[in-house]
Amino acid sequence: MAQASALPKCADGHTLAHKIALHLKQGPAFILVSGCDNDSCKIFLDSLSAELSGTGRTVSLHSPASSANLFDLVANSLGLGLAPASASSLAKHLGEGNTYLLCSMGEESSLDTFEQLRQLSNLQPTDGHLSIILCGGPTLPKRLPKALQQRVTDTYRLDTASSPLRTMVWGLSLSTLCIGVWLVHSHFSGVFSTSFATQPQVDSKQPLNPSLKARPVLTQPILVEPPMPLTHIFQTEAEAEAALQAQLPAEKPDQE
Repeated sequence: MAQASALPKCADGHTLAHKIALHLKQGPAFILVSGCDNDSCKIFLDSLSAELSGTGRTVSLHSPASSANLFDLVANSLGLGLAPASASSLAKHLGEGNTYLLCSMGEESSLDTFEQLRQLSNLQPTDGHLSIILCGGPTLPKRLPKALQQRVTDTYRLDTASSPLRTMVWGLSLSTLCIGVWLVHSHFSGVFSTSFATQPQVDSKQPLNPSLKARPVLTQPILVEPPMPLTHIFQTEAEAEAALQAQLPAEKPDQE
């Protein structure tokens, strides 16, 4: 049985359908696709059927009941009119051209259904080939009987996270997260800007106290008494001395 890790994990069902269709056109294969629910399986198998259009006969079986006979379902889908149908009777009518059996397996698939798939995988037309593609949930590889696991040639895993509904949910979640981050940023940035605005701004270049400003030092004027005008010219020293004595205050007589 091929390991899933050896093959790429495809999230896009249409891309995987195109890739498997190219592989089926080259020869017979037993391909297992897991990891998808019933709706995803139907969409994927319908897309694969469209990719295989014109290259052979396509039989699509979507979640057949556990009591259903796969041989009868295949015969009715091909319009063979076999009643009842068996693996040997189908082999007589699959001798020409390619036949693709696309089957989605639900959780209720029985061991009889898997055994009929094993018998169908033994049929190989003389001209062309028969390929089987099983699609189911993540537990499908473990539920296959060992005899059928040995027939699997390729294993793929379809990631259902890429479905439109999940994509929309992820988009809404991401949008909500972005809006929440923007609101928190706007709220806290407003608080910070308000707190900064209310705090007094300290100017590193404070003006100097006017009283400390340097002023020019003004020197006090020195009063100089004007010289007494000369109004008389003395002819002799005696006259000058007499005039000087006249200007001096008179001495007070000593009191006894």
